[in-house]
Amino acid sequence: ARVIAGLIQARSPDPNRAGAAVVLVDADREDLTGFSSLAGKRVALSPHYGLNVEGIFRAAWLDEGNAPETLRLTDVTENDDKAIAGLAKGDYDALVLPACRLERLSERRSLRTEGLRVVAPKSSTDLGCAHSTALYPGSVLVATPTLTPAFSRRIIGTLLSAPPTEKGFFWGEATDFAAVDRA
Repeated sequence: ARVIAGLIQARSPDPNRAGAAVVLVDADREDLTGFSSLAGKRVALSPHYGLNVEGIFRAAWLDEGNAPETLRLTDVTENDDKAIAGLAKGDYDALVLPACRLERLSERRSLRTEGLRVVAPKSSTDLGCAHSTALYPGSVLVATPTLTPAFSRRIIGTLLSAPPTEKGFFWGEATDFAAVDRA
């Protein structure tokens, strides 16, 4: 299989560096300062975000030198508002979201974020959102060897010429997967 397109948005215009995770904690939790401080703590992650977010978070966990068995992931199946409220209530110690999710939620409605703090915040000109991990390619569309070149060309042309969605997503060409290979 090979990648034929990558999903991007205005906050992450480079499809090679459009995926990351943000780790949120209650702002009053001064004991939670970095990934290692989350060892043995309840870290919530929604399966609705797919394997990309979990994989990115796990890669960052290991990159920081943490033992895999010290990570306590808890599935959160509620919607985003309830997940954030659960963090504030202390149902878990940290919440992992896809990068840019918090910003999108804040734009659509009044979301109180002053009680939240980002763990291990990173900065990048390639991603205009809070994030705690390295950047990776975002969601991609792949083609298997059975896809004909002619049909692949039609798919790529359609995707690349499509206007952005209401939420600001559009397709581009992802070409650099070195970060994925390292993870």
